[in-house]
Amino acid sequence: MGRVYRLNAYLNCKLEKEDDYYVIENSLLDIVGTGKTIEYAKLSFAEEFDFIYSRYNKLTDKELTTKTLLARNFMNLIVKEITK
Repeated sequence: MGRVYRLNAYLNCKLEKEDDYYVIENSLLDIVGTGKTIEYAKLSFAEEFDFIYSRYNKLTDKELTTKTLLARNFMNLIVKEITK
């Protein structure tokens, strides 16, 4: 991705193994990452976080649902800085 997100707070996630895959989930933001290893699941989660953060911040309040607006506001609250 080329970006590093530094957060003001921990982002609590649930890690589970389902069959042959690891699943990392944050239900508050509705973000899920999956992979054959924990490292691949983390990478998948990070890519999804990056996509959602970028996407939600490109949209206006009116273009977001109540849930996605809350998610965007929470993400903006916890993201301290983004570096490359």
